[in-house]
Amino acid sequence: MPRVVVFVILSLLLTFSAAADGFEDAERCRAAAARQSPFSLELAVDLCARALESGELSNAQRAATLTERARVFFKLDRPVAAAQDLRDAIESDPIFVPAFLLRADLYLHLGSPDMALENYDRAVALAPDDTAILTRRADLLLRQGKEAQAISDFEQVALLEPRSSRAHANLGAALLGSAHYDEAVASLSTALEIAPDAHVPYINRGRALTALGRYDAALNDLDRAVELSEGAPNV
Repeated sequence: MPRVVVFVILSLLLTFSAAADGFEDAERCRAAAARQSPFSLELAVDLCARALESGELSNAQRAATLTERARVFFKLDRPVAAAQDLRDAIESDPIFVPAFLLRADLYLHLGSPDMALENYDRAVALAPDDTAILTRRADLLLRQGKEAQAISDFEQVALLEPRSSRAHANLGAALLGSAHYDEAVASLSTALEIAPDAHVPYINRGRALTALGRYDAALNDLDRAVELSEGAPNV
């Protein structure tokens, strides 16, 4: 076999090996991070660094690895390092949703809910039908006193997951909190049709019925909530 062909084959093998090593280090980084111990977290930082330094990761793999290392830095209480990795992750792959979600968590941890909401907005724009993201944004909107926007998100979740008792219960609770009592009763009734043994929707429906002056129905709901409260699903 001509030497030039041998050289090309060896070069390809070495390139493939380097890529495999970078990918394997990224996988080892995730495995170490999952173990949670201080030693394993520091090991995860080193493994992620090796994977990133390999130069063989795709943009998507690089974003995932940077986000994983940022998650580790977050756990190690190194927010500046976490923020830098998340910035780099988003630069590597501007549509990598987990980076925006983790950055939202980081901003909440640092006491910047408006910045957190910005990142939830970007995540929702990229994944508009992801009910978990919509729910997280709605929860934050409620904490900020933006009830109308939160209700809109909860309504979207209920539309996307019509058989989810939790989705309707969350919507009902938000409607109750904003004094939309009739709508709250309707949503909470739907939640109870799906999960009749969940006690929290009974409590909230009882509160809405009380506000509407329907005291007998409210007492029935509250009595039922007490019966179910021990060991009932907290929906």
